[in-house]
Amino acid sequence: MDASLKICCLLIIFLLLFACENERHEIYGTGTFEASEVLVSPQTAGLITEMPVSEGQAVRRGDLIAQIDIQKQTLTKEQLEAGIVEVNLNISLARQQIEAAEIQFQNIKKNYERFRNLLEEKSTSQQSVDDLQTKYEMAEKNLQSARIQYQSGLAKKQQLEAQLKLINQQIDDGSVRSPLDGIVLRKIRNQGEFAMIGAGLVEIADLSEMEIRIYISQHELGLVKTGDKLTISIDSHPGETFEGTITWISPKAEFTPKNVQTKEARANLVYAIKLSVQNPDGIFKIGMPADVYRD
Repeated sequence: MDASLKICCLLIIFLLLFACENERHEIYGTGTFEASEVLVSPQTAGLITEMPVSEGQAVRRGDLIAQIDIQKQTLTKEQLEAGIVEVNLNISLARQQIEAAEIQFQNIKKNYERFRNLLEEKSTSQQSVDDLQTKYEMAEKNLQSARIQYQSGLAKKQQLEAQLKLINQQIDDGSVRSPLDGIVLRKIRNQGEFAMIGAGLVEIADLSEMEIRIYISQHELGLVKTGDKLTISIDSHPGETFEGTITWISPKAEFTPKNVQTKEARANLVYAIKLSVQNPDGIFKIGMPADVYRD
């Protein structure tokens, strides 16, 4: 038997087996398991000084993935904190100057008003009133200057505190942490390498709950709804069945994907559905094929 004849026989057997499989079940489809995968990236650039995770390692949300060098940020923080201490001293001094200038202004104001009354009674000279008026105006300017100095100190403090808040955020960003519970699928960078903002460090997947997508015909579409349970079987656990819950049904038809069965089957219009499958024991793996059906 030549090679072409063998291929034809195998193809016929496959089609017959596939047809029999479909006929045995009310709903039938095949697919591969997928998981929620996250590319973990830093929000600050710098040398990776620590990377305590390895591929295949289980991590919890908040676990340290990588530590970026933050020595410069730490020094900047110390400078800002020292600057805030100095500004606080200046603000305190300006407050005291305001109090002193206020007292002086009020005293001169009272004396100036008294001498103006005396001048109306012709009990003092115009020169004395003019001299007090000059002192009054100077005292008023000194008070305004002290108040401006105080407000300037407050503004400077606010500016330094904003800079300190920013630098603290940069320091926190230096500790790159896992955003979810999962498994490290792939390490993209290693300790000693330079990390760039937005460039991936590791890829993490949540394998506790997997997802599988299958395609069903228009006839089968009328037999399912969101929340329905379907049976799942995998080659690595023959004789065992598992349960998946339909979480999404496509609102529109599409041609069967090219990786599904024969050319004729791919030309048919089908509807995609997604199932959620709990995976507490880690049986299901990303890319693992599975049969999904309901008798």
